[in-house]
Amino acid sequence: MTMPAVSALPASTRPSGAGSTESSRPSSVLAILLALLGLGAMATRG
Repeated sequence: MTMPAVSALPASTRPSGAGSTESSRPSSVLAILLALLGLGAMATRG
C-alpha cells in the first residue's frame, strides 16, 4: 500500500518543479516528501 503512494508523490512533484527547485534546494523537496509520507502513514495506521 505504501509503495504506490511513495512512487506517486515524487512523480507528481517532479513535473511541478521542472528541476529548478531540485537544483536550488533538493533538501526542501525531500523534506516535504518525507513529511507527506509520514503524515500519510500515520493517517492510515491511525
